[in-house]
Amino acid sequence: MSMARSAEKYKKRLMWSIAALALATIVFSGMVMAKGAGDSDSKPLLTIDREAVPEAEFQFFLQDERALTANNYYLKYGADGGVDFWDTAFDGKTPLESAREQALDKLLRAKMEALIAVENKVIEADISYESLMKNRQEKNEQRDEQMEQGETFYGLSFYDEYQFYNYERNEVWEKLLKWKVEQDKPDDKLLMELYKKEKEIFNMGHQLEYMVLRADGSTHLYDLSEDDISKGDTQTLYLWYELAKLEPHEQLTQVEYKGEMVDVLLLSKKSRGYRTFQEAKGVLLQLYGEEQLLKQVEERISQATIEINEETFSKLRFAQ
Repeated sequence: MSMARSAEKYKKRLMWSIAALALATIVFSGMVMAKGAGDSDSKPLLTIDREAVPEAEFQFFLQDERALTANNYYLKYGADGGVDFWDTAFDGKTPLESAREQALDKLLRAKMEALIAVENKVIEADISYESLMKNRQEKNEQRDEQMEQGETFYGLSFYDEYQFYNYERNEVWEKLLKWKVEQDKPDDKLLMELYKKEKEIFNMGHQLEYMVLRADGSTHLYDLSEDDISKGDTQTLYLWYELAKLEPHEQLTQVEYKGEMVDVLLLSKKSRGYRTFQEAKGVLLQLYGEEQLLKQVEERISQATIEINEETFSKLRFAQ
């Protein structure tokens, strides 16, 4: 497995993956647009060290929990997500209550990342929801002008509330990560300990030699590692992954490949070893920074003054 792909898997394991929650994104984008930015003059849903969080901001996180919670309750209790599903208690807690708790936990992490960034002058910005939505409007207007003038730019041509919120959060996280590594300056001894601990991440996988046997009697030899196959060639990747489960001289029978049914014989399976410490160093710095940042966020949350409007919070439901 390539180092880049391995690092990505590790990152997803460390931090909640915004991309991994994309099941709810398409549905929620429309919901948030209809709901709007919330009532800025009303009492905030909660405050974190006096930083106000309106209901509209919390809804981003609550809606992300919809599919996750439904799936968890189906796996654990066999709940089918019927009409009364969200208000039916399982072991003393309803799925809606569970979703609110999980959403609150993730929102606290997101806001604390931003607060840490401000406190340490990593960013100089108003991190309020109202300010973020104002920045979103300005970004969209800028995109309109760039498109009218035929300019090239990266990213979306239009951001809805949900997309822009996550875009900004990713930007803050990347800046925090760079700051943390520069601040701590981990030496090679510390990074070597991390390398040994997580060495399997740098496993380069196997080199597979195999033969494709076609119905007309013709054959074709392949000698490939996972890195040799483009991500767009999903059929070859699938075949390679299936072969990687076998031992030499075992074969796959009658699998579809390149528009025909073939047999595939695995001839050899050789380990490619591990990335060296020097090759892995860049990724190790990133992994170190992520681990330390997550610890700092957790510690900062434990010290924060958090005030919740319990009456409003206990009545919150998914945006309609």
